[in-house]
Amino acid sequence: MSEIFTLYDEFSYTGYWWLPNDQDNRWWGSVTCKPEAGIVLELFAETGDFGSLLASSEFVDLLLGEVQEYPHRITLLGNSLIRGRYITTTKISTHRLRADYLLPGQRFRLPNDITSESMTVSHSSLRGWMRSELPYNKEKKGIETSVVFESLNERQVFEIPAIKSRLFLFEEINEAEDASGSLLMVENYIRVVPDLPKSLDWFREQTDSLRVLIAFLAGVSVENKWVSGRIAEPNPEYSVVRIYHSVQLPEADEISNSYMFFPLKHLDKWASGVFQAWFARSEKLQVPVKLCLDVNSNTQQAPEQKLLKLVQALESCRKISSIRDRGSNIRNLKALRDSLSESLRGDLKLDDDLLNSIANTRNYHMHSGNLPEDLLEGPELYIAIARLVPFVAAVLCKELGIPDYAMRKALERTEVYGLWRRPLLREQ
Repeated sequence: MSEIFTLYDEFSYTGYWWLPNDQDNRWWGSVTCKPEAGIVLELFAETGDFGSLLASSEFVDLLLGEVQEYPHRITLLGNSLIRGRYITTTKISTHRLRADYLLPGQRFRLPNDITSESMTVSHSSLRGWMRSELPYNKEKKGIETSVVFESLNERQVFEIPAIKSRLFLFEEINEAEDASGSLLMVENYIRVVPDLPKSLDWFREQTDSLRVLIAFLAGVSVENKWVSGRIAEPNPEYSVVRIYHSVQLPEADEISNSYMFFPLKHLDKWASGVFQAWFARSEKLQVPVKLCLDVNSNTQQAPEQKLLKLVQALESCRKISSIRDRGSNIRNLKALRDSLSESLRGDLKLDDDLLNSIANTRNYHMHSGNLPEDLLEGPELYIAIARLVPFVAAVLCKELGIPDYAMRKALERTEVYGLWRRPLLREQ
């Protein structure tokens, strides 16, 4: 049996490919999976004729494959033509297609057959977000196995009415051995179980939404690591299927939760409400979260662009909240700040002068015009950006039902937002 790949691996399968309703016409080719490039199939035909492959359009729902490598059977779902060409010297035609999904070990006859009863996904940094470090026995100089087995192999269940689903958070441990001796293998993953079977596109939408939420709570970039689904009727002979699709490579595979904003254990009694609130308004909440994450992760971005994105994120937050439009950026920023508790406002150091400077700097870079006297530049611009990031986070926490005092504790225990504690020159 060959290796089971993650979404971060590069791999390929080579063999014959055909349409489900035209098994007589088969084409030789290879499909290659790369994290950011996606799933690309290149087909060859000596006759220069691909027959019924692209007879009616440049999109093919399903392609089936019989490949040399294990697991031998492949289904490609959602195939779009990238390029087709005819090489006159060899009289060989090639077609290159990009697939939305690759399902190894299975061959389906109809796109409607590919519905799933559940989908299980693991993310980069999920282990750190879901738990603290493993218990360590100083006397024995190693991990305390008995304690670990008692604390792991757990699962938490959350009802999500907005998507008519249940969310299962799993933490499992297995003992394995290698040349160095016994090892403890910890696996963390999340399972989405809807009331009724759903399409792969539906599951991808929900798991992507979940990934963005975890990235916000962790304060780091998070990407899908592996995905599997339990295929529903009318294919009872098929059980769990690994599902491959394109992903961005994460900044790091695992990060300790001591560097995270809101690890799962710190969500405490609010976890259920946070999941429910997120999925109830996921499409709108993702906008400011993605803007904030982009500012945090994009080290090449100019500081002026970062400030513009964070003000945009705050305006998106205002539209989600119950705060009506006050007619100007400065009034809207102040209204958002004033919606937070007095103690949290003090922690964030967002006085009227700073908010005025942020609004004027934003307006200048958006519309040019006269240079404002309080334009933020140099170190002061970086510090203002560093204060805006937890400002966005605080407003989002409020929308998710996380109380202000919990947000304050999160700011106290993590330095993920870096410069925000430093004073501006005008405050010294």
